[in-house]
Amino acid sequence: MISFQNIKTIANYERKILFRSWFFKIFSIIALIILTIFHIVTNFDTGADEWIFRALPSNIPYTNIKLLNVIQSIIAIFLASGFLKKDKKLDTTVVIYVRPMSNLEYVLGKTIGGILLFLGLNFISIAIGFGINVATANYFPDIFTYLLYPIIISIPSLIFVFGLAFTCMTFIKNQPLTFILLLGYVGVSIFYLGSHFDSLYDYTSFNLPLVYSDMIGFSNLTEIILHRCGYLFIGIGLIFLTIVKIERLSNSKKANILNGISSFIFILLGIGFLFNIFYIDQKKKENRKELVEINKEYYSKANIHILENSISLAHKKNIIDCSVKLKIKNTNNQNLKSYYLSLNPGLEVYSIINDSKKLSYTRKGNIIVVNDNIASNETKTINIKYKGGISTYASYLDIPYDKIKKANTYFNISIPNESAFVSNRYTVLTQESNWYPTAGLNYNPGKSAIGRYRFSKYDLKVKTNADMSVFSQGKKLKNKDGIWHFKTYIPYTQLSLIIGKYKTDSVTIDSIKYSLNYMEGHNYYKKAFESIKDTIPSLIKNMMIDYEIKQKRKYPYYNLSLVEVPAQFHSFKRLWTNHNEVVQPSMILVPEVGLTMPDSDFEGRIDNIYKWRSRNNKNLKKKDIVVNTFSRVIYDIFFSDQTAANLNNNNSPIMGMTSFNEQIYSIYPNFYTFTNHIHSENYPFIDG
Repeated sequence: MISFQNIKTIANYERKILFRSWFFKIFSIIALIILTIFHIVTNFDTGADEWIFRALPSNIPYTNIKLLNVIQSIIAIFLASGFLKKDKKLDTTVVIYVRPMSNLEYVLGKTIGGILLFLGLNFISIAIGFGINVATANYFPDIFTYLLYPIIISIPSLIFVFGLAFTCMTFIKNQPLTFILLLGYVGVSIFYLGSHFDSLYDYTSFNLPLVYSDMIGFSNLTEIILHRCGYLFIGIGLIFLTIVKIERLSNSKKANILNGISSFIFILLGIGFLFNIFYIDQKKKENRKELVEINKEYYSKANIHILENSISLAHKKNIIDCSVKLKIKNTNNQNLKSYYLSLNPGLEVYSIINDSKKLSYTRKGNIIVVNDNIASNETKTINIKYKGGISTYASYLDIPYDKIKKANTYFNISIPNESAFVSNRYTVLTQESNWYPTAGLNYNPGKSAIGRYRFSKYDLKVKTNADMSVFSQGKKLKNKDGIWHFKTYIPYTQLSLIIGKYKTDSVTIDSIKYSLNYMEGHNYYKKAFESIKDTIPSLIKNMMIDYEIKQKRKYPYYNLSLVEVPAQFHSFKRLWTNHNEVVQPSMILVPEVGLTMPDSDFEGRIDNIYKWRSRNNKNLKKKDIVVNTFSRVIYDIFFSDQTAANLNNNNSPIMGMTSFNEQIYSIYPNFYTFTNHIHSENYPFIDG
């Protein structure tokens, strides 16, 4: 029978003994000093590169615990590797040995005592971060994430480290050798193996993407659970193995057998969790290869053109249920016995109808082959019903999978790459996710430089929760009974859909409606530009007029919407197109609180310029600085030929944070790419 009183006594005694260790005290103080300096630099310095560390409320506890976890792992290895040695050498546990206790109680007590000590260190660390957060941020700290990150980062790592150190010390019986071996393992697992193999070998989770979005939370929750549970269970298994192998008489042979079985089960479960990450990843790779082969088979085949696309969509938690009416035309000089459509493989088609007649079809990955005769230049209408979720592995088939899987890293902040979201909290779908049927394919493995733009008229009706807002292309006709209706009166190249709880600031200038749509609480920009709110419309008007003159044509749409999307949403640059998925017709998808967007710390930039001007005796009013800042930031990001917004450039000064050679958020595609297209199969260099 396990005595919890014995475990408690041993844990309290072990915690006190370890706390008296000068090694623990000195290195803990050093760790706290490093973390304090880090938070002061990243929170009080208002430079452009520091914005990412404080933009999201979760980023302060995230970076705090992530750094501390590496340092405390080293401290824990040293202390845990002294397991039993100090007991025998210094007689530190005589008061414990005189008590009747099992090996299970003894080892668990020592483990719990050590973990409690380090959790105290975690508490002090996050308290420092919390205090600095309160002093510097424009928002109240997110208490939930201050509790969440120690649980998912520190606890699994500490249990694994203690279990591994105990086991190594039990077998090797040499503390210096154990310490050197484990220290080498830490270095290799973090700095060499950590960024490879989906961070499988990184027990600290230093390279595991763990950014928590205000809009959707974790986007890779399954991977996080599998990874952290894997190391947690392996650590518990190693602790039970230590109980079996410890050089101390066991209470009973039966107890030893049970501990051995427990060790085997926990280690096996932990390995199973980690293997699951590998298996899921390999399955996605295989599915992508299969889709590429299917695309090779169908790309060159004659096909129909979609003239009109009418979509009725019901948003239900993590699925979309769609009924689509397509007006199609055979523009080829030959009759077709069949034609094909492209649709995300996660969406299941359950009927295709023409004039009340069910059509037979074959599904191959993302390809739907419809067995239906259509004469040359014939026009007909078909109805398709489908529902399901979005398989994101089917996006960006022309981009290497390793690049897609690699997180965007900014110092110690790792952000996963996501191309689409469908959930009860938030939905974002672009053409890349293939959420509605299109004629043909988006990618040809044989001619990857060829990009096709298919112009169609769209009519979209969306039903979702009453507290949700919906954004798409076209004119919003009505919002009644939870139905949002969008209609394009001119052909568009593509359609996107965003659903979420948004607030909107808008202004109409020269018949163009400009709107900024953001999550509640993310309107931090208002404070910075409050003094010029009456001037902003004229500034926007002048910038648009200047850009229209430069492009020698008028802006073609009647609205331009900036829509905030989760921090994890990512778009990849392609050589054969001059726009990213963050730029859609009449819409630009901006990162959450401008997380990775240049100069998003508007107040910080204004204050820095004002202080610099004051020191140099430059007589410039604060309002003039605000006007100049607004004009410069908006122009650089959306209108300039050069912007500091390249998230994919590995040659940038701060690990991809700042670069001046990409137009990620430029409105340029709205003037040409989305309104005109020249295409040649034989001479792809003239495509544009």
